Amino acid sequence: MEQLFDENEAAKRLGLRTYTLQSWRHLRKGPPYLKIGGRVRYRESDLDAFLRKRLIDPESSLKGF
Repeated sequence: MEQLFDENEAAKRLGLRTYTLQSWRHLRKGPPYLKIGGRVRYRESDLDAFLRKRLIDPESSLKGF
């Protein structure tokens, strides 16, 4: 089974404040999450995918020049 993170652990893993994740959920943005028994959990794979989508590779942006 995949590891699940609570919002404090997820925020730490992403380098964010817990409040930021709470705000993003309210705005329907940020990484996907699960609600289990009224508690919010984040899958490790979803956090990793969220980070990968935000990867900026300066090398690849220079290939058109």
